[in-house]
Amino acid sequence: MFVTMGEGKTFAKITIVRGGAMAVVVTRHPALLEYLRELGMVGEDCEVLTHVDSPEKIRGKEVIGVLPLHLAAEAFSVTEVPLNLPPELRGKELSLEDLRRYAGDPKRYKVRAIDPHCPECGFPRPNHRPGETCRVCGWGTVVP
Repeated sequence: MFVTMGEGKTFAKITIVRGGAMAVVVTRHPALLEYLRELGMVGEDCEVLTHVDSPEKIRGKEVIGVLPLHLAAEAFSVTEVPLNLPPELRGKELSLEDLRRYAGDPKRYKVRAIDPHCPECGFPRPNHRPGETCRVCGWGTVVP
């Protein structure tokens, strides 16, 4: 499904699909959540996380928000709403009106790690061999 917004701007609607990737919003900003709902990108019942402290919370999911790259690589995809803010608004809590004014078109990314790394602690394992365990945290699943 696609949503069209003003001036012919069109972007994919992120939906929760049974049997497919689940959508989750990662934000601590209430106005952003309200803005995403206003655009029709998420529903009232979407999962919202204010902080991701474990890859399991977003692994394989469609994430809307901003994540560090090592976590973004765990998600199915990451969609951000880029903001073109003037310097005086940076670092401040934005209102819904601010988001309507300064938000750009949502952009969806697919991030993947190139070098083998431990999916549990994120420590690089450049000489990884199948069956090896992580020397940092002891996690033993084979890394592709």
